[in-house]
Amino acid sequence: MNEEIKISARNLNLYYGENHALKDINMDIKKNAVTALIGPSGCGKSTFLKSLNRMNDLVENVKITGEVTLDNENIYGENVDTTLLRKKIGMVFQQPNPFPMSIYDNIAYGPRIHGIKNKSKLDEIVEESLRGAAIFDEVKDRLKKSALGLSGGQQQRLCIARALEVTPEVLICDEPVSALDVSIQAQVLNLMKEIQKEMNLTYLFIAHDLSVVQYMSDRIMVMYLGKIVEVADSKALYDEPLHPYTKALISAIPVADIHYKKKRQVLEGEVPSPIHKPSGCAFHNRCPYCMDICKKEDPALRYHGADGHMTACHLYDGSEVNA
Repeated sequence: MNEEIKISARNLNLYYGENHALKDINMDIKKNAVTALIGPSGCGKSTFLKSLNRMNDLVENVKITGEVTLDNENIYGENVDTTLLRKKIGMVFQQPNPFPMSIYDNIAYGPRIHGIKNKSKLDEIVEESLRGAAIFDEVKDRLKKSALGLSGGQQQRLCIARALEVTPEVLICDEPVSALDVSIQAQVLNLMKEIQKEMNLTYLFIAHDLSVVQYMSDRIMVMYLGKIVEVADSKALYDEPLHPYTKALISAIPVADIHYKKKRQVLEGEVPSPIHKPSGCAFHNRCPYCMDICKKEDPALRYHGADGHMTACHLYDGSEVNA
């Protein structure tokens, strides 16, 4: 096993009924790094992340094929304990979702499930977790009060503390600051970055704000209609995007220098329905570089350039490989 790889997906496909939501995902998530997923709404980002801790098991009419491994163990294998899996792979959602119970019980809930009953030990876990999420001093005198009485930013930090109290190895962050006031978004992002470095966590991060992605991520994966279309280190992707969709995304980032005239690439048309995807490359009907082959053949994800930069586009040559 490659010691740098924490999670791998091989030929992962997911269907919601007849909707082929994830298509042949082959990718590796590096250990102790922050990997961001970007792409249009409905492209499969959240669906993919929820496949990594089997949250999609809770959705009706879902079919999953292929393999996902955590530390080389197939999480979809027989006799996998999903409670233990979700202890290893925690999750922070877009909307803060504290349990309708006290602040203390929000944190103590997980340890109790895992067999910790000693009051002094629980007190220690609660304080340590809340301190780790930089919220203890704000709530130490109201631990028995309902968590629902906290502000939005406090609730999200409580949810981060709750995710951390079972000492996960991976933290999935599905737009964790987009529902928060702009004035506290930076506070939460800085906190999450500090926690990641202190605990050597592996993060998977979704955000639509590309400035947030640039600030947080070591590596970026671009998705479009259920498929990965580009993978690169963060700097390489922002400096030299390859896929036409990625180029359009990066060109839309505002530039602070008013004297610099940045040419924006405006895409024509709408993102197709994920239920009725175009033949060939799913992006061909919006691509300014579309060729005949694009309408017929879906391009494979291939290496192009240095440092593991990959793209799925007929404009580039290379050998098909895993991400």
